Amino acid sequence: MVFCLPEVLSVKPDPNFDSVQKDYSHEKAELGSYNSNFPPLFPAGTSKHWLVRVETPESRVITRAQLVDHYTQILTNVLGNEKDAQMCLYHVSLQSDYGFCCELDDECAKELAGVPGVTSVMPDVNVNSDDKDYGGNSLQHSDIKTKKLFVTGLSFYTSEKTLRAAFEGFGELVEVKIIMDKISKRSKGFAFIEYTTEEAAGAALREMNGKIINGWMIVVDVAKTNPPNSITVGISVESFRVSSRLHNGRDNLKLFVFGDSYVDTGNWPKTYGGSWHEPYGITFPGSPSGRFSDGRVLTDYIAGILGTKSPITYLGWKSGEKKSVKYGMNFAYGGTGNDYATYFTSNHTLKELPDLTKSIVEQLVSNAKRIHELGIQKIGITAMQTVGCLPQFTVSTSYQNCSDSGNSVAEFHNQLLVESIRKLSNETDKALFVILDLYKAFSSALNLQQNISAGNSMVPTLLKPCCQGVTKEYSCGNIEEGTKTIKYSVCGNTNDSFFWDMIHPSQQGWRVVSLHLRSSLLQLL
Repeated sequence: MVFCLPEVLSVKPDPNFDSVQKDYSHEKAELGSYNSNFPPLFPAGTSKHWLVRVETPESRVITRAQLVDHYTQILTNVLGNEKDAQMCLYHVSLQSDYGFCCELDDECAKELAGVPGVTSVMPDVNVNSDDKDYGGNSLQHSDIKTKKLFVTGLSFYTSEKTLRAAFEGFGELVEVKIIMDKISKRSKGFAFIEYTTEEAAGAALREMNGKIINGWMIVVDVAKTNPPNSITVGISVESFRVSSRLHNGRDNLKLFVFGDSYVDTGNWPKTYGGSWHEPYGITFPGSPSGRFSDGRVLTDYIAGILGTKSPITYLGWKSGEKKSVKYGMNFAYGGTGNDYATYFTSNHTLKELPDLTKSIVEQLVSNAKRIHELGIQKIGITAMQTVGCLPQFTVSTSYQNCSDSGNSVAEFHNQLLVESIRKLSNETDKALFVILDLYKAFSSALNLQQNISAGNSMVPTLLKPCCQGVTKEYSCGNIEEGTKTIKYSVCGNTNDSFFWDMIHPSQQGWRVVSLHLRSSLLQLL
């Protein structure tokens, strides 16, 4: 089990323990005769360096982190898992002439050439060159002059000592500073690195972007100097927005949340019941709080990643709740995001769906534009989740399979949304729009493709809600009138469930989803 701890690279018996002349050099340790149970991915001497060109990514791939993840997924088709794929990458193109450099053996390279989207796989003739030229304009940064770099995508366990060791080979360092959360005392996943010369910083920028540190692929960019005193960030999901305002530093970051039950932390009226009835809130805070989950919801985790606290609800503020508004305000209200649900329960046909989607997306784009006009400079747009995997869709298959038609609706919505936001971004000055891919986050969290294709017995558990009505007439939290008989059941361990009820993820589900959104969210800081 020690082998699985962060920063542990290998665990082997010590053949020199009883030796008088011990030699623990890295070279000896690696070339010893010990037959490890953890063999390298490729046998010594069989791997080569390759330059891989790919087609222009689909429209939803916009941010740096999403491009890196896109390349990783291409390699995963050959290597079988993301961890090995990340470890093989050593250079990535992030703007034009899309592609990456990786280390593979000949057999895997031939297989990679047949992966859809890959246009060519050639030996990397520049791998040992001091003046690398891979084409494109994103690998060189030759026209950028800076001494200070911004590094994102760091593992929570990467220390400043580890980061310094990785960057000090390019020149003398002035400072290496990992930004820590003041509450949890843990790394926020990004850092600033400053050199004494522009040449050293330029070399580090060229060589370290896309490299792996502690198992995480990092993104290196130029640190922005003289930031404005006020930066506003907006995050929008199909039916919710989270806006934040930063004044003179991160300490005053505020979130203003608009949306539905996925982000509602207590605006749903208590008289309506639902999220204000047991067993909602049994994990956090221990009793019903208005959240549609056993505990925390997406808003809480977004706040944590951005380094602030979940803001007070509008209902709480209006009723005189004595809680500071220094963290912003949550206006989200359960049930406001039911556009598609209303459509399908109103006897509409699939032929009319494109017009509905167009209407919804146009309204979202209009809202994003209006938010920007109010002074918001950064806006995150979150794609629709895998609606076909919600328990209300999978119940018909005993929670065995997702609904393809349901997910197709989400995919079409997301495609149109990304295209529209990209157009808005090109037409808008001084605005950054970041796509938060909730569809992919749900898919990755559920690990659907791997589990279903392998017939994994965990699939019913993943797609089945923890809390549900005893019959189809009842739902989570229902109590029979008159007799006060409980008409719902709760699973034995909420931490084993991804979904809490027929629509909403559990606290554990939201935690895992937020981890997949983390790299995109950090770009809004």
